[in-house]
Amino acid sequence: MQRGCVIIGDNNKDNKPKKTDGNGEDTGYGLALGLCLGVAFGIIFDQLAVGIGVGLALGLAYDSYKKKE
Repeated sequence: MQRGCVIIGDNNKDNKPKKTDGNGEDTGYGLALGLCLGVAFGIIFDQLAVGIGVGLALGLAYDSYKKKE
C-alpha cells in the first residue's frame, strides 16, 4: 500500500473529471504549493511568519499567471 504518493501534473489517465471551480475552470494548486513551501522555508530559517507571507504571495501570483494563459 502506497501512502503519501502525490502526483502533480496534468496526467488524467483515469478519465476522471478534473476539479473545477464554479465557472468550470480548473482550480489552481499554486496557493497550496506556495503555502507548503513558505512554511517549510519559514521553519528552516526560523521566520515562519515571513515564510507564510512569501509563500502566500507567490502562490497567488502563480495562480493568477496560470489563469491568464
